[in-house]
Amino acid sequence: MAAVGWTAGLTGCARWSDNVENSRLMLQQAKVPTNTVVMEAAFVQVSDRLRQPIRELWQKTDEQHLSPEQRREIYANGLRTGTVGNEFPSVLKDALDEQKVTAEQVAQDPSKLSNPTTSQHRIQCRSGKIVPIVVSPTVKQRDILVREDGAIRGRTFPACQCIIELEAEPMANGLVAVHLTPMVEYGEAKSRPVGKDGTWQLAIRKDQHQFSHLAMSMEMRAGETVLLSCSEPPQGLGGAFFADSNEPNANCRLVLLRVAQTQRDGLFDALSNPSSRP
Repeated sequence: MAAVGWTAGLTGCARWSDNVENSRLMLQQAKVPTNTVVMEAAFVQVSDRLRQPIRELWQKTDEQHLSPEQRREIYANGLRTGTVGNEFPSVLKDALDEQKVTAEQVAQDPSKLSNPTTSQHRIQCRSGKIVPIVVSPTVKQRDILVREDGAIRGRTFPACQCIIELEAEPMANGLVAVHLTPMVEYGEAKSRPVGKDGTWQLAIRKDQHQFSHLAMSMEMRAGETVLLSCSEPPQGLGGAFFADSNEPNANCRLVLLRVAQTQRDGLFDALSNPSSRP
């Protein structure tokens, strides 16, 4: 399973600030298959300067997209998530513009490529296929505490990298079913059997551990964005995935996943039905 790479991050982030008219022009040029959703993924590094604006942003996000049971489970594990609509928050637009890594910067400092969380991606998600989104650099060892069924359990993962498994599937009503599952890859990469398309194949990969009880499922409209990060202060699995450390004032990462394009979104409806055009 190949994780989304860093190269897409060198293309800029204009798509995050496109208005509906610009999106309509873009969609006229390229439709997507009926079983595919185009997602955009980006990271905002929450430094001291951004800490208060991001706190205020969380107050405006919709955190009701998960069931009460899901919310209790993820909050208990130091995770936080919410959605924003087509009006993409200016604080996030400005942060993306400021933090994007350009090809010129990479030429001057190639080490910028070592951190996958400085990039932005445009991803085609096919129904039933998992796309791994890398949300942390690989560290020599990571200790993760997880709360499950009222008990706290700890485990140490060597050579560990944190990943959010993304699945996005178009629905008949025009919405998109989005599923996010935390997992880690760890240890040495080895040759091992992997199931693919009904057969077993040998692949070189690390061991994987999926935190399936923290899977998040939601229904989203085209143009909506889900935000995913850790609680404040960082703790538990959320701190391990999205914070530089478990210190109270540690810098953290905010992951943005936007439904950029579907075959059945309102923009395509407007194109195919002249009476609905403005």
